[in-house]
Amino acid sequence: MPHEPPTPVPGPGFPGRRAASVVVPGLVALFLATWFRTAWVCDDAYITFRTLDNLWHGFGPVFNAGERVQGYTHPLWMLLVGTFYGFTGEPYFTSLALSAGCVLATLVVLARRVARDTAHAAVALLLLHLSRAFVDYSSSGLENPLTHLLLILFIASWLRWRNRSPQDRSSTRSSFSLWLTGSFLALTRPDAVLLVLPALVLVLRNSRGRHARSSLAAGLLPLMAWETFSLFYYGSLIPNTALAKLATGISTATLIPHGVHYLLDSLARDPITLTVVVAGIGFSVRQKHRTLLPLGAGVLLYLLFVVRIGGDFMSGRFLAAPLVVATGIVAATPLHALCHSYRRLVPVLTGILLLGLTGSRPTFLSGPDYGADAGSDDAIGITDERARYFPTTGLWRAHTPFRPPSHPWVADGRTLRATAETRGRQVVIRFAVGMVGFYAGPDVHIADVYALTDPLLARLRCNQREGGFRIGHFARWLPGGYLESLRENRNLVTNTDLARYYDKLSLVIRGRLWDLNRLEAVVGLNLGKYDQWLDAYRDPPRWQVPLARVDRPAPPDRTRWDARGTFVLSRKGMVVTLDSPSHAAGIELSLDRNDDYRITFLLGDLPLGSAVVEKLEETRRGLATREVVVPEPARTRGFDAVGIVPVDGDFAWALGHLHIRQPDPGSAARDRAEAVDRPDRGSDSGQ
Repeated sequence: MPHEPPTPVPGPGFPGRRAASVVVPGLVALFLATWFRTAWVCDDAYITFRTLDNLWHGFGPVFNAGERVQGYTHPLWMLLVGTFYGFTGEPYFTSLALSAGCVLATLVVLARRVARDTAHAAVALLLLHLSRAFVDYSSSGLENPLTHLLLILFIASWLRWRNRSPQDRSSTRSSFSLWLTGSFLALTRPDAVLLVLPALVLVLRNSRGRHARSSLAAGLLPLMAWETFSLFYYGSLIPNTALAKLATGISTATLIPHGVHYLLDSLARDPITLTVVVAGIGFSVRQKHRTLLPLGAGVLLYLLFVVRIGGDFMSGRFLAAPLVVATGIVAATPLHALCHSYRRLVPVLTGILLLGLTGSRPTFLSGPDYGADAGSDDAIGITDERARYFPTTGLWRAHTPFRPPSHPWVADGRTLRATAETRGRQVVIRFAVGMVGFYAGPDVHIADVYALTDPLLARLRCNQREGGFRIGHFARWLPGGYLESLRENRNLVTNTDLARYYDKLSLVIRGRLWDLNRLEAVVGLNLGKYDQWLDAYRDPPRWQVPLARVDRPAPPDRTRWDARGTFVLSRKGMVVTLDSPSHAAGIELSLDRNDDYRITFLLGDLPLGSAVVEKLEETRRGLATREVVVPEPARTRGFDAVGIVPVDGDFAWALGHLHIRQPDPGSAARDRAEAVDRPDRGSDSGQ
């Protein structure tokens, strides 16, 4: 294959040597200033921070103490932050400082080792500076900055490898850096490997000889070492987060429209990002010697993957990595393929600047009040995450700059910590678990409804397989008895098949590491030996509970919906069974106050009427006592069961108690004699 032609000598219109020495450092300094003004940290980052806190306090790299679960997707980023966290004891500024270092290194490598000359470097740096996706996720506490650095290092190594002769490629050890960088990418963001996969396949095809095979083995050694540790320690080769987001049971046909919408959302909010990504693919095809074609193929493969999984709820996040690769392609593309001559660079740069300023929130205009007027999510839940968090977690936010987060979830976590210190270990349910978990401490076990850190829920199907879910937030129902199992530290799951599966899972994540029974369970779990129990649970019967378990004094108003003793409900709800038919005129029950429920009165399997209990308010959670009139047919014939099914709300569904108001002697006969039609609805004492 012919070599790439040498870098052309700058022609007329190209800036002089002195100007060239100022352009790139000036653009890098300008980007760092923008980074400083836009830096923030999201809630998901605190999932990793809690894991690090537990690690340094002797509980291991786990989210919930005593439960070996990999609640993060980025082992290399976790270890990098964790190393420095061990010295600082503070994750917020530590993660931001490391992010800034990775960003600076990315820009320097791009300008000095990937770009063909100063003009190409200037174009590439300007593209990244104008991209909201790249700027927003150059901080955030997530792994993006390290991913971007590794991608740029891979591109630099790829260009060096491709410029060797075919004989050198097959015999030299130069491929080691490619395999090592690919291995580190898999440890930082597994799906980012798709961006370099076509290039690695080409390297593999050229890997002949002992030195090439040794380079392959040595380069993949970190990845193999981690997977071995993960299988032994966590009992799984796959992070729990991947199970929670990919094994949802939602069909591809449902997810693909969400993925397309994700791309369109980026095009509307941040037009330059997707434009550059597509342009990078095009430039890789146009290049004469196809040196960059494998990188363009990787970008296309990654875009298809993003569409296949339905995108994400963080606007632009999944497009930042392909943007970096596309920018690297632009920086390495010969001038004639970009704009034919240096004289045309000024119009090109002007066009780039105008395109970058057409978005709804250009990076240049971001200030300390960013996010104060942030809008709500779009129709499928995609949102500007930086705008959502910046007022409380931004580095340069208004009123409280250079301080750790002041988010309400921080206060919630501190309240839980104080409760645990006075009352002992607590088990609670939360939807957002990062900041709450970090500030709550190891004595608070958090059941994660979205299953990112929950090993059992991650293996169950999503609640809303037919639609209506928020992308990236795949809520699971809590099986009957699961919350009690976590509180009592023993298997109280009510479904027989799921209880068998949970026995094996508990042995893997809680048993002694070297126990032979545990190791056997690890093998069985990964080979799918116990999956038939999960399959049997996919359509479980409604949870049935005898009246004696729920007939208790009414809890005080506004009691926590997930407090000890409450019954957390799934979409199917529960059935309270009576010892004998009742002819009561009413029942009293406590339900979570911001949800709607249907109460059905049954005789055997026959429904005799129902009533709807409506929410008291939209936002505040907590139990509230209600009174429901028993429908006339149920009073007349008698009912021996009461079904409680949530019909609307926030998935925080709970029953605190249920009490049957016993009729006076002889009331049944009077009811039969004086039966009249009454509306089929519930009365609410709180309204």
